[in-house]
Amino acid sequence: MNVLKKIPLLGWIVVAIILGILLGPVMPVGLGSVFLTYNSIFSGFLSFIVPLIILGLVMPAIAELGKGAGKWLGVTALIAYGSTVLAGIFCQLLALHRLANRRRC
Repeated sequence: MNVLKKIPLLGWIVVAIILGILLGPVMPVGLGSVFLTYNSIFSGFLSFIVPLIILGLVMPAIAELGKGAGKWLGVTALIAYGSTVLAGIFCQLLALHRLANRRRC
């Protein structure tokens, strides 16, 4: 049992990936559905909680910086959201352009 406790988290992740690759093709569909359900629930929880953890760690650090830090937080958020929106608009326009110019078979 002591040997199992000495394996770091990254080691367990590698073991899980290898087991998934080896056992995935021979696993019964019902058992695969159980893993898929767990994966969906855990993924949803993780995508919900990670931004809250980041905010919980970043906000106190910014508050300790002093005057003007809130302004820089706003500028950073504006740049992040602005670049995301612009990238989405660019991708939409590119997709529309590519679909409009494709040749018909």
